[in-house]
Amino acid sequence: MAQFWKRFLVGVTTICRMIFLVCAGDIGIIISAVFVAFLITNIAGVVLSASDVTGMARTEIAIVVPILTIDIVLLGSILLRIREVAQPDREHRSRLYAFVTGLVLLLLKSAWQGLDQASYSFSATSVLFILTTCIIAPICEELFFRGYLWLKLRNHHYNDKLIVFCTTVLYIIPHVPNSLSAFLDYALIGFFLGIIRYFSGGILLSCAFHMAMNFIVISGI
Repeated sequence: MAQFWKRFLVGVTTICRMIFLVCAGDIGIIISAVFVAFLITNIAGVVLSASDVTGMARTEIAIVVPILTIDIVLLGSILLRIREVAQPDREHRSRLYAFVTGLVLLLLKSAWQGLDQASYSFSATSVLFILTTCIIAPICEELFFRGYLWLKLRNHHYNDKLIVFCTTVLYIIPHVPNSLSAFLDYALIGFFLGIIRYFSGGILLSCAFHMAMNFIVISGI
């Protein structure tokens, strides 16, 4: 038992070092993206208040604006390295395990949606809304968190298991969870997508399951 706690503390210390030292600059980028999104969303809110846009269209715009803003900032920060971070590993552990992990994520997310009745208040009626939430956001987030950050931490000689936990923590930040359930939700998503990346050796499958999961969220399946 003593050996377990010793290894646990070493692991936690290492993850903290990865987050606050190696990824300090990237955390700054993430926080900056959230701040810019906050400003632009407020400006958009003022514009919408003075316009005739109401109902579902207004709700969709309020969701799309911060998502697009954050994704543009994150993607812009790694624009020159997209080809490198999107490159799959030379070897993969098990695409079957990755696929099964993805299916488990979708099942858990669907069950979670059933418990969270608030999710059913959103209806995907806008092409831009669907494009942003189901395609643009998943691709940008996977490129940044499980592409760029994964490669950066690996280049610092950290093992992939620790990288899964580190990227999970960093993935939570831009989503700004406002409750414990939201925090656990994003932690679960980040962890499972990290496991998919771990087993598949690339971001292709994590992108695919991220897209499918977001579709579940907006459709209330």
